[in-house]
Amino acid sequence: MVRGARIFDVLFSRKLRRSHDGSTMGCCEASVHHAVIVIFLEYFAWGLLTVPVINVLADTFPTNKFLMNGVILGIKGLLSFLSAPLLGAVSDKWGRKSFLLLTVFF
Repeated sequence: MVRGARIFDVLFSRKLRRSHDGSTMGCCEASVHHAVIVIFLEYFAWGLLTVPVINVLADTFPTNKFLMNGVILGIKGLLSFLSAPLLGAVSDKWGRKSFLLLTVFF
């Protein structure tokens, strides 16, 4: 039980930056909470798109709808894996905010 509590404290503790005089400056760093929210929104949006796709696959491929759904999910994962370094380099060059604003429209 103690080990689990330590892991929880490491994952979810709020780290405050300290200034030169030793006082805290506030929390300006990314935290696990932010990552959990982003991951939740990603999977929530993907879940909203998956249900209509399964219905279309059932009409198009009545005998292989689950196989085709697996192929589509696999291709999505593979393309995400391959494009992440490229998109990261582009966002480093153009700036993250402008790049994220551009991706909203596509």
